[in-house]
Amino acid sequence: MEKFFELVLDFSLEIIPLFLLAIFLAAALEEFVSTSIVERFIGKKDPGSVLVSTTAGALIPLCTCGMIPLAITLKRKKADWVPLMGFLTAGVASSIPALILTAVIAVSLPEVGYKIVVLRLVCALAFGFAVAYVAGLIFDKIIEEKSVEKKDPHQFCKIEECDLCEARQRHHLWAAPRWREVLDDFVVSIKEFAPWLIASIVVAAFISAVASRDIVTALLGNSSWWGPFVGGLIGLPFYLCAGADVPLVIALLSKGASLGTAIAIMVAVPTVNIPAAGLLKKWLGSRPTIIYLGTCWLIAGIVGVLVNVIF
Repeated sequence: MEKFFELVLDFSLEIIPLFLLAIFLAAALEEFVSTSIVERFIGKKDPGSVLVSTTAGALIPLCTCGMIPLAITLKRKKADWVPLMGFLTAGVASSIPALILTAVIAVSLPEVGYKIVVLRLVCALAFGFAVAYVAGLIFDKIIEEKSVEKKDPHQFCKIEECDLCEARQRHHLWAAPRWREVLDDFVVSIKEFAPWLIASIVVAAFISAVASRDIVTALLGNSSWWGPFVGGLIGLPFYLCAGADVPLVIALLSKGASLGTAIAIMVAVPTVNIPAAGLLKKWLGSRPTIIYLGTCWLIAGIVGVLVNVIF
């Protein structure tokens, strides 16, 4: 038990300061980068345009409860499903806060190194690009445009009454000074994401203290082709967004999980979870949500397998 609490403290000291920095930078970028700029990157179905949309999404400082309302707004402005789903998917899998926090893995596990930051970004782009064409083309066939275009983005801003999104709505009404808005968003972001980060730290400490290396290696190691597919489901009960998956990834890598499994966790977990499924269902409906989440899980697993083959 003493070792468990020591690990909780170690993970907290290692990750929380960088988490606060990343959240503050995200709040500042979100305030000063307007939606109109984002709209320019949502193009047509051709591969070049989809790659641009996917890249823009991967660098947006938002997570699921922010990306979905933005995607709804863009869809109301007649964005095509393929680039829109690339933008949404890559944006949830990778963001500036997530990339900053991923650097903690390189510090904790020098044998992994900073290549994991680059891998997270590149794999998020590949993940978003593939999901864009699979899910986007299916959505073209099965979703009635009017049913999704009339949705109000504000009703999707909530993960259990998301304080962050409520604050954004109040900001528009108050017209507060912009840096005041940044600070307010920073505070409510902490309230929104910190509980999930703490949950991730606790689970990571438990894995580090209790889990058998042999079992983790057998289930999630290089010798297990199914490891990335299992990894993609690990975050199902949690809302691990904005890099909150990092403590879990560190713990699993240190116990013998493969690099491909780690990548599958990082790109899949922010989307393939129960809270995100609830938001997506309200926007897309049950059938498209199941198709989208299933596609995300499958492609995340394939990306993870490819990483294991290459590295």
